[in-house]
Amino acid sequence: MATAQVTKDRRSTSDLAKQQQRRIWRTAYLYILPAAIIMLLITFWPLIYSRVISRLTTPRRLSAYRTTSAF
Repeated sequence: MATAQVTKDRRSTSDLAKQQQRRIWRTAYLYILPAAIIMLLITFWPLIYSRVISRLTTPRRLSAYRTTSAF
């Protein structure tokens, strides 16, 4: 009977340790993931802007926008 209770206590301690380990990892990911998303946005936004958005706003035919001088 005594050995059965010792193993039960070890098992519950192991479960408690696993639960605490999961809580630590979850807390770490809750801080790291939003920061990583913001860093990716800051890093790649200039590239996206220069490649995609600037092409959409640039006139395709520049000759239509040139002015001729009267001289």
